[in-house]
Amino acid sequence: MLRTTVTGPIAELVAEPTHEYPMVAVAEDLFVVRDPDSRTWTAMTFYDLPTGESYLHFGVRATPRTN
Repeated sequence: MLRTTVTGPIAELVAEPTHEYPMVAVAEDLFVVRDPDSRTWTAMTFYDLPTGESYLHFGVRATPRTN
């Protein structure tokens, strides 16, 4: 399950800043998710930097991974 939360000034402009999406595994470290209102899937992948930090690449953003 992927949980996204809009933060910062934009969070005040949306009715529901937090959403959850079921993740569908496509390959090792590659998943897809789909918003219920969308007809297309969005790919997402997890990766580690050489310095050890883990990230999620989702849409056009790289976000630090949290558990």
